[in-house]
Amino acid sequence: MLGNFDATPDAASMRFWRGRQPLDGISACYQDAWETVHTAEPGLTFTAVNPLVRAGEVATAVSRRIDYILVRSGDHGPTLQVRSCDLVLDRPVDGVWASDHFGVVADLEPPDHAPGSWGPVSAPSTTGPPPSKSTPAEK
Repeated sequence: MLGNFDATPDAASMRFWRGRQPLDGISACYQDAWETVHTAEPGLTFTAVNPLVRAGEVATAVSRRIDYILVRSGDHGPTLQVRSCDLVLDRPVDGVWASDHFGVVADLEPPDHAPGSWGPVSAPSTTGPPPSKSTPAEK
């Protein structure tokens, strides 16, 4: 799920989507792609650096992150792996800004193993059991 949620990461709505706050006994759990890759960076998507923000209806707006890519999680973690996540359209091209918001793009991949497992399932050996080691007591 992705888009402009118009809410900061600490807002109740975003805490609900990320599984950190239930609502009427219901809980959801989505992984925030930006937070997964950039744990200590704010990832501001709406900022006064952009002249369209300064000239807009919310000209005094505080810079913040309000645009997200959220990856659904199941009982054993996210259903897709976040390989990268970056801001896009965060500078003008030939003097033109694309939007008053910066975009967010992520590379997502299916996990290399089933959720809840530790790795790919190996095929059983066809050569038989490994040789046993004898202990000094058995000699």
